Amino acid sequence: LVVALVVIPIGFGKLFFYANPIYFSESTVNYGELVRPVVVIDESDIEIDGEASLQGIWTMVYVSSRCDDACEKAVEDMKTIRTLMNDDMRRIQRMIIIEDNSTPTSNDESLIKAKITSEKLTQNLKKYTENAIYLIDPIGNIMLYYEPQNIDIRLVIKDLKRLFKYSRIG
Repeated sequence: LVVALVVIPIGFGKLFFYANPIYFSESTVNYGELVRPVVVIDESDIEIDGEASLQGIWTMVYVSSRCDDACEKAVEDMKTIRTLMNDDMRRIQRMIIIEDNSTPTSNDESLIKAKITSEKLTQNLKKYTENAIYLIDPIGNIMLYYEPQNIDIRLVIKDLKRLFKYSRIG
């Protein structure tokens, strides 16, 4: 009887876990959408202006075909997010990739400009929304993306704080 009290709940738990795998993988606590599968960026995939690098630092990157009002807002939102990270703001950098090489009207020297040089990376990013803010980890993996039109800065900061808390890199 004692053995049955121990074995039966474990058996039901295993049965539920294997019979309903979607139940355990559908809900997440993050605000951003996970990039599945993770897109790995090689140094040859992106040409970065200046001395910046994707290695060793978290990067928020806005990718779009042209820099319009939505681009201006996204760049300003990324700046606000970085500033509100307080002590962790040194762990994150901001980048912009615009296809037609247009730039935001604000003269922001800390905003890194880059362009995609790989057709494979371009095709991988076309799976997601056209204008998006991506989060790249310190190893160079695109792992989260946000739609900047109605972005909730508080929830993005919550995502970043959670990632930074558990991340031993960057």
